[in-house]
Amino acid sequence: MPNPTLTLFAQNDGFNERVLGVGVGVPIPLPQPVGRTKAGEIDEALAGEERLQAELDGMLRRLATERLLAESDVLAASEKRTLFTAERLATAVSALQALSTQLRAGRLTVREALVSQQSLVELLQSELAMREAACLASVRSTRANGLSLEGAL
Repeated sequence: MPNPTLTLFAQNDGFNERVLGVGVGVPIPLPQPVGRTKAGEIDEALAGEERLQAELDGMLRRLATERLLAESDVLAASEKRTLFTAERLATAVSALQALSTQLRAGRLTVREALVSQQSLVELLQSELAMREAACLASVRSTRANGLSLEGAL
Protein backbone atom coordinates (compact mmCIF):
# COMPACT_ATOMS: atom_id res chain seq x y z
CA MET A 1 0.00 0.00 0.00
CA PRO A 2 1.63 3.26 -1.08
CA ASN A 3 2.05 6.11 1.41
CA PRO A 4 0.49 9.39 0.14
CA THR A 5 2.32 12.65 0.93
CA LEU A 6 0.90 16.15 1.23
CA THR A 7 3.14 19.08 0.27
CA LEU A 8 2.62 22.78 1.05
CA PHE A 9 4.92 25.46 -0.25
CA ALA A 10 5.26 29.25 -0.38
CA GLN A 11 7.88 31.16 -2.32
CA ASN A 12 8.80 34.39 -4.05
CA ASP A 13 9.46 33.96 -7.72
CA GLY A 14 11.70 36.02 -10.01
CA PHE A 15 9.18 38.97 -10.36
CA ASN A 16 8.76 39.34 -6.61
CA GLU A 17 5.38 37.68 -6.66
CA ARG A 18 4.22 35.48 -3.88
CA VAL A 19 3.36 31.92 -4.93
CA LEU A 20 1.51 29.49 -2.67
CA GLY A 21 0.99 25.84 -3.54
CA VAL A 22 -0.38 22.59 -2.33
CA GLY A 23 0.60 19.17 -3.67
CA VAL A 24 -0.52 15.65 -3.10
CA GLY A 25 1.81 12.81 -3.98
CA VAL A 26 0.89 9.18 -4.33
CA PRO A 27 3.89 6.99 -5.12
CA ILE A 28 3.36 4.43 -7.85
CA PRO A 29 5.06 1.14 -7.06
CA LEU A 30 7.24 -0.08 -9.92
CA PRO A 31 8.27 -3.66 -10.42
CA GLN A 32 11.75 -4.42 -9.15
CA PRO A 33 14.33 -4.28 -10.54
CA VAL A 34 13.88 -1.37 -12.86
CA GLY A 35 16.61 -1.03 -15.42
CA ARG A 36 19.62 -3.21 -16.07
CA THR A 37 21.15 -5.21 -13.26
CA LYS A 38 24.33 -7.24 -13.15
CA ALA A 39 22.70 -10.25 -11.43
CA GLY A 40 23.37 -12.58 -14.38
CA GLU A 41 27.01 -11.62 -14.59
CA ILE A 42 27.40 -12.02 -10.83
CA ASP A 43 25.79 -15.48 -10.90
CA GLU A 44 28.02 -16.48 -13.83
CA ALA A 45 31.14 -15.30 -12.01
CA LEU A 46 30.14 -17.22 -8.87
CA ALA A 47 29.47 -20.36 -10.90
CA GLY A 48 32.87 -19.97 -12.60
CA GLU A 49 34.54 -19.65 -9.22
CA GLU A 50 32.81 -22.81 -7.98
CA ARG A 51 33.86 -24.69 -11.14
CA LEU A 52 37.50 -23.59 -10.72
CA GLN A 53 37.44 -24.57 -7.05
CA ALA A 54 36.09 -28.02 -7.98
CA GLU A 55 38.83 -28.42 -10.61
CA LEU A 56 41.47 -27.37 -8.06
CA ASP A 57 40.14 -29.86 -5.51
CA GLY A 58 40.23 -32.61 -8.15
CA MET A 59 43.79 -31.73 -9.10
CA LEU A 60 44.89 -31.74 -5.46
CA ARG A 61 43.27 -35.17 -4.95
CA ARG A 62 45.01 -36.53 -8.06
CA LEU A 63 48.34 -35.10 -6.89
CA ALA A 64 47.93 -36.62 -3.43
CA THR A 65 47.09 -39.98 -5.02
CA GLU A 66 50.11 -39.73 -7.31
CA ARG A 67 52.33 -38.96 -4.31
CA LEU A 68 51.03 -41.98 -2.40
CA LEU A 69 51.50 -44.26 -5.39
CA ALA A 70 55.02 -42.98 -5.98
CA GLU A 71 55.95 -43.49 -2.33
CA SER A 72 54.51 -47.01 -2.35
CA ASP A 73 56.50 -47.77 -5.53
CA VAL A 74 59.69 -46.60 -3.81
CA LEU A 75 58.94 -48.78 -0.77
CA ALA A 76 58.18 -51.79 -2.98
CA ALA A 77 61.41 -51.28 -4.91
CA SER A 78 63.44 -51.09 -1.71
CA GLU A 79 61.82 -54.32 -0.48
CA LYS A 80 62.63 -56.04 -3.78
CA ARG A 81 66.19 -54.83 -3.51
CA THR A 82 66.70 -56.95 -0.41
CA LEU A 83 66.00 -60.08 -2.51
CA PHE A 84 69.12 -59.50 -4.61
CA THR A 85 71.99 -59.64 -2.18
CA ALA A 86 75.55 -58.94 -3.24
CA GLU A 87 76.50 -62.54 -2.42
CA ARG A 88 73.79 -63.96 -4.67
CA LEU A 89 74.80 -61.71 -7.57
CA ALA A 90 78.50 -62.46 -7.09
CA THR A 91 77.71 -66.17 -7.01
CA ALA A 92 75.75 -65.89 -10.27
CA VAL A 93 78.58 -64.01 -11.98
CA SER A 94 81.21 -66.49 -10.78
CA ALA A 95 79.00 -69.40 -11.91
CA LEU A 96 78.72 -67.84 -15.36
CA GLN A 97 82.49 -67.41 -15.49
CA ALA A 98 82.94 -71.04 -14.44
CA LEU A 99 80.54 -72.14 -17.20
CA SER A 100 82.57 -70.12 -19.67
CA THR A 101 85.79 -71.75 -18.48
CA GLN A 102 84.27 -75.24 -18.67
CA LEU A 103 82.91 -74.54 -22.16
CA ARG A 104 86.31 -73.33 -23.41
CA ALA A 105 87.99 -76.35 -21.91
CA GLY A 106 85.54 -78.60 -23.71
CA ARG A 107 84.18 -80.24 -20.58
CA LEU A 108 80.63 -78.99 -21.38
CA THR A 109 78.70 -78.98 -24.60
CA VAL A 110 77.08 -75.80 -25.85
CA ARG A 111 73.63 -77.24 -25.19
CA GLU A 112 74.48 -78.03 -21.55
CA ALA A 113 76.04 -74.59 -21.07
CA LEU A 114 72.96 -72.82 -22.53
CA VAL A 115 70.62 -74.69 -20.20
CA SER A 116 72.82 -73.98 -17.19
CA GLN A 117 73.34 -70.30 -17.94
CA GLN A 118 69.68 -69.48 -18.60
CA SER A 119 68.62 -69.23 -14.96
CA LEU A 120 71.78 -67.31 -14.03
CA VAL A 121 71.24 -64.78 -16.81
CA GLU A 122 67.57 -64.42 -15.84
CA LEU A 123 68.63 -63.68 -12.26
CA LEU A 124 71.01 -60.94 -13.44
CA GLN A 125 68.37 -59.53 -15.83
CA SER A 126 65.73 -59.40 -13.12
CA GLU A 127 68.16 -57.62 -10.79
CA LEU A 128 68.82 -55.08 -13.54
CA ALA A 129 65.08 -54.65 -14.15
CA MET A 130 64.58 -54.15 -10.41
CA ARG A 131 67.25 -51.44 -10.36
CA GLU A 132 65.58 -49.71 -13.30
CA ALA A 133 62.18 -49.88 -11.56
CA ALA A 134 63.72 -48.44 -8.39
CA CYS A 135 65.25 -45.55 -10.34
CA LEU A 136 61.97 -44.80 -12.13
CA ALA A 137 60.05 -44.95 -8.85
CA SER A 138 62.52 -42.56 -7.27
CA VAL A 139 62.18 -40.10 -10.15
CA ARG A 140 58.38 -40.37 -10.07
CA SER A 141 58.37 -39.74 -6.30
CA THR A 142 60.68 -36.75 -6.67
CA ARG A 143 58.48 -35.22 -9.38
CA ALA A 144 55.25 -35.95 -7.46
CA ASN A 145 56.63 -34.14 -4.43
CA GLY A 146 57.57 -31.12 -6.55
CA LEU A 147 61.30 -31.48 -6.06
CA SER A 148 64.01 -30.95 -8.62
CA LEU A 149 66.03 -33.88 -9.90
CA GLU A 150 69.19 -31.78 -9.51
CA GLY A 151 68.53 -31.36 -5.79
CA ALA A 152 67.59 -27.65 -5.72
CA LEU A 153 64.10 -26.17 -5.96
